[in-house]
Amino acid sequence: MTRPTTLVVLARTRRGTTQRLLRAARARGLSPRFLDPAACTAYVDGQRSRLLHRGKRVGEVELVVPRLRTVSSHALAVLHHLETAGAHVLNSAEAISRASHPMHALQLLAHHGIDVSRTVVGRDARGVRRLIEWVGGLPVRLGVLRGGERRATVICETPHSLEAALEVLFRLGQDILVQRYLHAPSERDVRVLVVGGHVVCGVRRIPQPGRLARAIEPGTRYESIPLSSKLVEVAEATARLLGLGVVAVDMLDRDDHPRVFEVDAAPALLALEKATGRDLAGTIVEAAVSEGSRWAVSAPC
Repeated sequence: MTRPTTLVVLARTRRGTTQRLLRAARARGLSPRFLDPAACTAYVDGQRSRLLHRGKRVGEVELVVPRLRTVSSHALAVLHHLETAGAHVLNSAEAISRASHPMHALQLLAHHGIDVSRTVVGRDARGVRRLIEWVGGLPVRLGVLRGGERRATVICETPHSLEAALEVLFRLGQDILVQRYLHAPSERDVRVLVVGGHVVCGVRRIPQPGRLARAIEPGTRYESIPLSSKLVEVAEATARLLGLGVVAVDMLDRDDHPRVFEVDAAPALLALEKATGRDLAGTIVEAAVSEGSRWAVSAPC
C-alpha cells in the first residue's frame, strides 16, 4: 500500500476548522491544499474532464476532506469531480447531499430503526404555533429551510422568545422546521463526533436561547462527557446509514434513551477541541490517510 501525500480541504474559507485541518495535515508530512469550490470550474470535453481553481489546473489529488457548510449544486459538482477522478473522499457528494436535508436524513434514520426527535415541517411561519403544539409545546428548536436545507436556527424557550423569532421568520418567508427540545432537567443536548465509523468524543451542549444563527454553535458552551454504549451505538449507526466518514450526531438524551435531531457533515472543531483537549483535526487527517492508503491513487484533475 502506498501512503497518500496530497490532501485537499474543500471549503469556502481558510479560517477556523479549515486552517486546523491544513496544519494537522502538514504536521503529518502531507502536502495540503485549500480549494474554494466557488472558485473552481469543472468541464468535460469528449472523454476528458478537467478541474480548475482560480484558472489553474488542480492536478493530482489523493485525499479530500470536504468542509461544505452551505451545500450548493456547484460545490457538490466539484466534489463529485474529485471523486470520479479517483480521489478518496471522506464524505461523498451523495452523502453530504443526503445529510444536508434535515427532514430527509431523519426520515431515513427513523425508517432504519434509529429513534429521532419529534420533528415537523411547515410551509410558512403562519402555522408555527400549531406545529409547536404537535411537538409538545415549548421549548422548541426552529429551523429556517431553503431548498430543503437548514439556513438558520433558533432555540425558543419562552413565549416572548418565540414572538421575537416569529417576527424574523415571517420576514424570511421560508419553510419552517420545528423540533422538540429540552423539556426536562434530566434531558441534555449531546453532540457526538464520529470519524471513520468510530466515535471519537462527545460533549454536552448548552446553547444560547433566542439567538438566530446559521447553527446553534455561536454562544454555545461545551462540556466534555463520558459516553454510554447506547450513545456510541446510535451515533455510529447514524454515520453508517448516512454514509458519512466524518459527522457530528446531535441527540437529545434522557436517561440513556437518545433521539437524533440533527447531523452535521462539516462540524466545527475548535470548540470541540477546546472542550475535550483532543487533536480532532489530526484524527480526521489520520483517518483520511488510513482509508486513502487502501484507495487507488488519483488521476490528475
